[in-house]
Amino acid sequence: MDGTTTRVLAEEAGVNEVTLFRLFGDKGNLAAEAFRRFAPVERFDTYPVAIDTSSNERAIVGILDVLNFLHRGMLEHREAIEFNLGEYRRVPELREHMAATPRAAQRLVERALDTAAPRLRPDLDRRAASLGLIGLLLVSVIWPARGWIELSELDWQSTARQAVECLLG
Repeated sequence: MDGTTTRVLAEEAGVNEVTLFRLFGDKGNLAAEAFRRFAPVERFDTYPVAIDTSSNERAIVGILDVLNFLHRGMLEHREAIEFNLGEYRRVPELREHMAATPRAAQRLVERALDTAAPRLRPDLDRRAASLGLIGLLLVSVIWPARGWIELSELDWQSTARQAVECLLG
């Protein structure tokens, strides 16, 4: 964030630099507004979790639907995720804005697991399971983007399915 000038931001937005200062005051406020406006928190919080628990297979499909929804969203906003990871400690005034989306994603995964509870292992710690699934999502988006691993869509689907199958009783 420090390396990007307000002049460059204004040019990219097609406005005068003074307009940025008049509307937002500084880059921190501009970034906070961007997070507020474009973060998918509301989409995550209102996502309709529909998991049929009449069979293990249907429960798996329902949980996978949630994970695939999050995976697609993360792929679409990979740059924002990487920005958050890189700037979180350096820009304390944005931390709450940056944390809102991961928290909403975790709430969504926890809602999915709560809905699927009748089919989950009775000894399963759903909070720990949700963190594991969120970690899998993050790694499946960031590591391939950085060239650390190769992960095709088919690999993602297979890995996600196996991770979910481990949770069922």
